[in-house]
Amino acid sequence: MKGLKIFDQIQKIFSIGNVKDDLINKANWILSGASVAGESHSKKGIPCQDHFEIVNHNDKIISVVCDGAGSAKYAQKGANLFSKYISEELKNIPFNEPIESLEKSLFNALVVAREKAVYELYKTGNDKKDFATTLCAFVLLPDHYGIIHIGDGAVVAEFDEELKVISSPKNGSYANETFFITENHWYRNIRIITKNNSLLTGIALMTDGMTPALVNSKKNESAAAVKMIFNGFRDKQCDTEKLKQLLKSKEFGSRSSDDKTLVILVKNKIANNNGRNVNA
Repeated sequence: MKGLKIFDQIQKIFSIGNVKDDLINKANWILSGASVAGESHSKKGIPCQDHFEIVNHNDKIISVVCDGAGSAKYAQKGANLFSKYISEELKNIPFNEPIESLEKSLFNALVVAREKAVYELYKTGNDKKDFATTLCAFVLLPDHYGIIHIGDGAVVAEFDEELKVISSPKNGSYANETFFITENHWYRNIRIITKNNSLLTGIALMTDGMTPALVNSKKNESAAAVKMIFNGFRDKQCDTEKLKQLLKSKEFGSRSSDDKTLVILVKNKIANNNGRNVNA
């Protein structure tokens, strides 16, 4: 029943008005994302503490999503700062980086970005825990991709029309606890995934405000609604503005009062119809 209500909400929003063209890179990947404040923050006049970056750079697609900790004094600034520094460092990975060395390159880029961000925080005179944030990053190269994940949130991928959760939320001893890039021993909780992308047709990165609606954590399965959103972009029924409306909708808000971020990277219909081996 809950799933049907989400389907109805998606169809309702997709059916209203015209859509604007989102960024499409030369390999026909559609790039979009949206962040909205959750009810728990908007009622108190607190701005959204999520932040995301999408970069189309030298035949690479880079996306970084950060969720500032609700307990952190400067959560919004932490999410903004880390997502920007990390996306900048990921630009330095060569577009032809071999998959054998990609994991090391991703880790090294994260180390450098973290050092730069922590130095910026040090200059404020505040403790870095005041800027605590989770991290989920994705890099798409011509033949393979990489993911960096610390904390909750999730990454859902579409492989030749089949949805799969490829990086799940990671919590601490309690359901409302997670891990942050700002922690001293952050490297103990990092997950780096590298895979061939020959069958990859879509990626969704999301913060924990979206996972209750789009990911079944117990079964580690994606909701079919993710495919509806992917196809909405392919069929020109959805754009960034409609995606934002969807995140603000009652059906998504009822599943979590937290801030919500959803980044969508989906292979265009033209590229899909040209065959499975069309890569970014």
